[in-house]
Amino acid sequence: MWHEDRLLIDGDLGPAEGGREYETDNPATGEVLGTAADATVGDAHRAIEAARRAFDTTSRSTDRDLRVRCLRQLHDPLVANPADLRTLRIDENGR
Repeated sequence: MWHEDRLLIDGDLGPAEGGREYETDNPATGEVLGTAADATVGDAHRAIEAARRAFDTTSRSTDRDLRVRCLRQLHDPLVANPADLRTLRIDENGR
């Protein structure tokens, strides 16, 4: 099963502060699905600061074409792989 145990902050993928992670599991079976980064308050502050900086110093907040491209990057794999998404959601919810 796919998982991501890093955080995307300020354009970089990296671990949570202190390398903290937690296991995600299927509540119906107890099977471990993967690990995820266990973000701290410090991680959240870093992400907020990066977002503020990007908003204030780049065209990200007003670049419509960039926003469309980013949303399509998220949308297209979901639409192209509905069975994978369905399986993931079922496993995460234990149904």
